[in-house]
Amino acid sequence: MFSAVPGAAHASTPNEKVVCTQAPRTEWMTEAAARKLFKADTYSLAKFTVSKGNCHEFYAVDHPGGVIEAYLHPVTGA
Repeated sequence: MFSAVPGAAHASTPNEKVVCTQAPRTEWMTEAAARKLFKADTYSLAKFTVSKGNCHEFYAVDHPGGVIEAYLHPVTGA
C-alpha cells in the first residue's frame, strides 16, 4: 500500500529496488521539507529514513490503521 499523495509517492513491490538519485546530499531537501511534502503530520505515526536507493522513505500509519510506505525523490520531491 502507498500514500495517496498524488504524484509525490511511489509504492514498491518486495523485490523492487527503488533508486531516486545519485545527487550529492548537499542538494537534497531537508527532512523537515520532505515531511511537509509527504504531509507526515496528517498520519498517526510517520517514520522517516533514507533508503538504500537514496530516496526519502516514509513508513506511516493512517488514522484507520492502514500502513503506508512511500518514497520521495530527495531533490525534486517527486
